[in-house]
Amino acid sequence: EQSFDDLTALAAEILDVPIALVSLVDERRQWFKSHHGLPVRETPREWAFCAHAILGEGIFEVPDAAADPRFRNNPLVLQDPHIRFYAGMPLRLPTGEALGTLCVIDRTPRRLEARQRDALVRLARQASHLIELHRSRLEQHRTSRELRRLALVAQRTDNVVILGDTEGRTTWVNAAFERVTGYSADEVIGRTPGSVLQFEGSAPAAREALGHAVRARKACRVQILNRSKGGRPYWMDVDLQPLHGEDGTFEGFVAVETDVTEVVRQREHAQALLDALPAGVLLQSRSAAILRANPAAHDILGMPPGGLVGRDTRAARGLTVDAEGQPLRDEDRPLTQVLATGRPTEPRRIGVHNGQGERRWLDLRCVPLRGPD
Repeated sequence: EQSFDDLTALAAEILDVPIALVSLVDERRQWFKSHHGLPVRETPREWAFCAHAILGEGIFEVPDAAADPRFRNNPLVLQDPHIRFYAGMPLRLPTGEALGTLCVIDRTPRRLEARQRDALVRLARQASHLIELHRSRLEQHRTSRELRRLALVAQRTDNVVILGDTEGRTTWVNAAFERVTGYSADEVIGRTPGSVLQFEGSAPAAREALGHAVRARKACRVQILNRSKGGRPYWMDVDLQPLHGEDGTFEGFVAVETDVTEVVRQREHAQALLDALPAGVLLQSRSAAILRANPAAHDILGMPPGGLVGRDTRAARGLTVDAEGQPLRDEDRPLTQVLATGRPTEPRRIGVHNGQGERRWLDLRCVPLRGPD
């Protein structure tokens, strides 16, 4: 690059040497970002004078490489370019990491004068600034390219995407937002999504959870009932995530939202059907904890509404008997059989004690529930 070539040309002129290099060192080689007076682009690391220079803080100077035990057998000394004098100043990033050197080379032994040493330090400082500037530009280019790609995805996706400032006020929405809500971007920029889309009675617990997350600058995921500009109610699964800069500074929020109206509707229909069934239904975990129970199950088992949820059905094993009135063995329990075989059980009559201590005879069948996998 011209800026580095200008720097090495200036170093060669000021320090009166035929060769000046910006040398960068990795695990196996040194390669030259700029090489004034030397046609070679790289050498093995084990030959590199710069590999020694980057270990120190100041100028690393070798007045006569042919007389120095560290370098007298080095191929760069014995062969072209026949190095005799070397002086290199480490190039460091603001983090302190040494990447390489700005070095000057001569084919005759010599030492740097004080003014030359000062010039080499100053020029190396400029080389470090150029490298950092180059790295920053590359990072900005990568970031800009990534942002363009993300913006394209956000615009093309069917999911609603909202960007918000540190107070949760909208700063950007994608096309899916306008399509789902009926509001244009201009109508919502500067306002919180909740003030536009939510209404009294629209999932108050979810609204409170979102408000707390914004105030605490934390992530949150809820399902919430919104209302479009045309008055259509719809359910959204909202995944709210805080945004932070590279230095950790909080910058705002991004919310990715999925329309789950049909899922919620199906769930409500299933719950209504479950509630209306005259038969008792329990949903249990693999560990036998009751996750859900319909009203009929509470009535049959003599428990108040909600009193079954969280109970462990194994705790009642001593109160459960088979059709002959004998204590039911663990291996004969329907849940145990389903977990062992993965298949539904046949209806079986068992006796249990209800919440009032009365024995109730039940025809019980256990069916496995399977996940997507």
